[in-house]
Amino acid sequence: MAMDFHFLRYERNEEKCRTEIDFVAKYTGPVPSRNELLGQLSIYYSFPEDAAVLDRLQSRVGRGEVRGSLRVYKDAESLKRFERTERKRRR
Repeated sequence: MAMDFHFLRYERNEEKCRTEIDFVAKYTGPVPSRNELLGQLSIYYSFPEDAAVLDRLQSRVGRGEVRGSLRVYKDAESLKRFERTERKRRR
């Protein structure tokens, strides 16, 4: 699925060893799944999927866009240390 991304915020959080990104993804067809979004974002930013968590996804019905927030950690161990258990499962 092809998506166009517009990035609203890109901020480095050194204290928690992560990069925080707010984005809007524009798409055609059905609403993309979390896995599809994470896969496309990991290609765009070149990070391993196991070191990132998608949060706060909002689909805008009729507009073909999803707003969301992404946290990319330096590695999977940092993700395990800083993220709550339910967010790790929801990736």
